[in-house]
Amino acid sequence: AQGVAGTQGPVGPEGAAGLDSMPAVYVGSEACGECHEELHASYMETGHAWNLTTVVDGDAPEFPFSEVSDPPEGYTWDDILYVIGGYGWKARFVDKQGYVITGDAEAKTQYNLPNKSLKMGDDWVAYHAGEQASFDCGSCHTTGYVPEGNQDGLPGLVGTWAEENVGCEECHGPGSSHVNNPYLIDMKVERDSELCGSCHRQNEVEQIDAANGFISHHEQYEELFESKKRVMRCVDCHNPHKTTKYA
Repeated sequence: AQGVAGTQGPVGPEGAAGLDSMPAVYVGSEACGECHEELHASYMETGHAWNLTTVVDGDAPEFPFSEVSDPPEGYTWDDILYVIGGYGWKARFVDKQGYVITGDAEAKTQYNLPNKSLKMGDDWVAYHAGEQASFDCGSCHTTGYVPEGNQDGLPGLVGTWAEENVGCEECHGPGSSHVNNPYLIDMKVERDSELCGSCHRQNEVEQIDAANGFISHHEQYEELFESKKRVMRCVDCHNPHKTTKYA
């Protein structure tokens, strides 16, 4: 402060650092795991952590409970960019240009993992055989999805994202502010079922989609909404940080 005669007065104590005014950005699930070790370890055994797995150095990805030992016929792991799924149910494959591998009209490019209770699976089936299929699944298979552009400049990848898979920040929001000030900035904890329903649904919640006697996949939110349990929340029964399939 200026004194009466215009001279500089004594310097006061330094105040507390101000909060970062920049909007939070994504830091990735591994950053969350540096402090939340047990939660992260448990999350890594859920299907959300294996929605979209990058193939590194041509090696088959290792899933915590299931196995996808081979890519589609005619391909090696060097040809594969991502495995879609592969955790306990089915696996599809994305090539190095970002397109979902569909093959020719006779090709079988989706691997159904074995289901011992139903005595089904462990086989290859067709997936849009003979068609070109872009990977436009990022809104439910990635974190921080933006429906514009092409991830890594690859023509088959529709949209961009911050992290493969449904990471911590897909539900809790971008974490950089919390990482920088964990005691002052809390992460959001969203418990409403609508958050789960943003992916675990296909169409309007008033109707359960089914065909040939089977309910379609991704219908969990519709099933909840059409039942008497609609007054409950998904997280009343399901801990999103723990596996249900391999509990």
